[in-house]
Amino acid sequence: MKRFLFVALMLLITSPLYAAAATFSMTGDYYVEGKWWGNYNLDKYEKATVRYIDQEINLYPKIQVGNTVLNLRIDLAECVWGGPEALDRSDYAANVKGLDQFQTGDGRLVSNDANINIERAYISHKFNDTFTLDIGLQDGGGWGTDFGNSVYGQWRIKLAQNTKLGTFLYYYEKPANLSLDNTAEQGDTTGVRNGEEDDTENFYFGYIKKFGPITVKNLLGYSYGSSADLNNDNQGLFTWAETLALSGNLGVVSFESEFSYKRLRADYSDNIATPAALRDVQDKWAVYGGYINVWKDLGTMTPGFLVAYGSFDDSAPTARGFDFGANFNTTPIFGDQLGLGGGKDLFGMTAYKLYVNDIQTPVKPLTLSAFAAYIVSNQKTPDANTTDANLNNDVSYFKGLTGWEAGIGGAYQITENLVYNAWTSYGKAQLSSEYKNYAATLADPADARNLSHDPDAMYLLAHSLTLSF
Repeated sequence: MKRFLFVALMLLITSPLYAAAATFSMTGDYYVEGKWWGNYNLDKYEKATVRYIDQEINLYPKIQVGNTVLNLRIDLAECVWGGPEALDRSDYAANVKGLDQFQTGDGRLVSNDANINIERAYISHKFNDTFTLDIGLQDGGGWGTDFGNSVYGQWRIKLAQNTKLGTFLYYYEKPANLSLDNTAEQGDTTGVRNGEEDDTENFYFGYIKKFGPITVKNLLGYSYGSSADLNNDNQGLFTWAETLALSGNLGVVSFESEFSYKRLRADYSDNIATPAALRDVQDKWAVYGGYINVWKDLGTMTPGFLVAYGSFDDSAPTARGFDFGANFNTTPIFGDQLGLGGGKDLFGMTAYKLYVNDIQTPVKPLTLSAFAAYIVSNQKTPDANTTDANLNNDVSYFKGLTGWEAGIGGAYQITENLVYNAWTSYGKAQLSSEYKNYAATLADPADARNLSHDPDAMYLLAHSLTLSF
């Protein structure tokens, strides 16, 4: 069905009749990349080698009628080559289970529309020169810099008011509306939800103002997370958050920085079925992170240095830390790929990174880049009161861990719209003596052998081709 709607939309917006009623424009991009990983599982003795090619197409159609714009983001053919989502549907004609499903070689049923996803769909209306309304499926999870951000589709209402004092913003988000689910849960004998009691709602207030060369962005937020505890009540996970971002060009150097603080409160029912580790939990904890990046454009290259810090609270119910976020990409291996520490990027860690970007070469279309990073874990051994049985009284793998990673890359501008990139990275982690001594006592001989030594280095070779239009 999504495939039919997509084709119908393309035919509609290119027809002369449609063009007379509205203005259509579209940008997009396509990338294909190949990666070769050595010691993919970051092990000492049983190292794995992984090679794959993946690709993705993104289309960004806009349909404008007067002061109102419908914004879409359509994701096409996002897959690993040869993976189940990339298989030719015609090969499975005999195995079709319905109009919208086919069966893969391993017996799984997959939607025929698996490679067509509408990831953003919202309208933006400009009431006047100062007031704008955005409503629908928009970007969520991002503010200020990329630090701490994991941008994803979010159902939200956004109001923006420009004034002489700055820009004021309000966001209302609805990530979960499970009060509409009439399936009885444990502790819910009626099978009927009460109002908003098992929903999640987010509220944010933002402010943006430029003071001379410095731009200030401040965001205050509150999340009412009752959907974390489906028991037809007002219990769940509740979060207060504040983020302050500063950036600017000071002449001598340019910089960006951000500080983020989150205060969380868990209040779960005593009859919750999952997660069992949080049963009877009523606790509060806080995580915070800070980041500063300073660089200088020298014309022939742009050197820079950044420091990023993420806290770790071992008194929390499941040992919580600050996640640098999926959008930050501290390094290709420890950050982007491994999420070292248990996050989408570094988690409960400190990173120091020296880098040089946009190095000009005698070959005009070719630019180079390089970096070196050092990582220190801020994680600790969880206290004896933790409710996570896997952590209780054990020594954390990440306590005292350090690591370094270095890499180089190049970009060749084939045409104005087509770029070839190649890069490599090499990372080495060192475990603490405390953890290695603890691991040597593990009952499983294989675990004791592997985990009582530092893992061997992990390395990456990669290249990609990107088209933008």
